[in-house]
Amino acid sequence: MKKIIIASLFLTFCFKSYSQQVQGQAVKTNVNITKQRDLELKPESSTINIPLKTDLTKYKKIVLSVEGWAKKANEKDIRNALKQSIFIVEKKDYKKGKTKMNSDTLYFFWNRSADHDDRNTTIIVRDSDMKVLYSASHTNVGRAKMLDFILSI
Repeated sequence: MKKIIIASLFLTFCFKSYSQQVQGQAVKTNVNITKQRDLELKPESSTINIPLKTDLTKYKKIVLSVEGWAKKANEKDIRNALKQSIFIVEKKDYKKGKTKMNSDTLYFFWNRSADHDDRNTTIIVRDSDMKVLYSASHTNVGRAKMLDFILSI
């Protein structure tokens, strides 16, 4: 009986040692490297559909609605950028039919789409009556440049 127990312990120890050695070995694999394609970007462009004519200093708060490509990342970056403005950025997003409309609040709509390599962004700013105060379309323009109209107030 002692011989069986000793033999089984010896085999268990040998097996564990072997398996640790096997796990530590590097495995050689061939990785096919594909040629990366060149980016084919359209030139940077901005179109102001409805220019900003309203004095925005009478507004105190801003509510966001961010849609489209990379929604969470864009929303986080826009919120952080708008904290540098004169407006208080509301914690809740705009929800159609659910958001209480206030006369001292701006409603900021951001929609970004990805078309191949290009990034197309539409920005619309509305008042509490849903009247469009500002509207612009951008292609391959940086976020800071797009938000300059509201951050420079």
